Amino acid sequence: MRGFLAVLAGAVVWALVWLALNQGLLAWIPDAFAIGRPITSAGWLVFLLVFSALLSVGAGYVTGWVGRGKEIPCALALGVVQTALGIVFQVQSWDLMPLWYHLLFLASLLPGNVLGGALRASALARNPAA
Repeated sequence: MRGFLAVLAGAVVWALVWLALNQGLLAWIPDAFAIGRPITSAGWLVFLLVFSALLSVGAGYVTGWVGRGKEIPCALALGVVQTALGIVFQVQSWDLMPLWYHLLFLASLLPGNVLGGALRASALARNPAA
């Protein structure tokens, strides 16, 4: 049960922060992020990729924190879930971004989550009270 809750926690954190970012970008920069309009700026696409990668590491860390003792397996499970969900969402926005964006976005989810879980495991190994 703890593993399930860990994966759920990481997925919820990732989704909430990603949705908040998107809502903020829609409000602050509507010309670049209008709903249903393609994002053509390579700079903004790279920004989204970097943010997603960092968010994946953070979500993996949260998953590892909740799944204490099973940090890596839980983070790996999160990565599998997020990649599956990511495929669904990327297909839905296929025409809005270039192929390289979709591929890099999907490719970063699993390694980012696992890295976050590994960072949590490493922190716990250094300080068991953490």
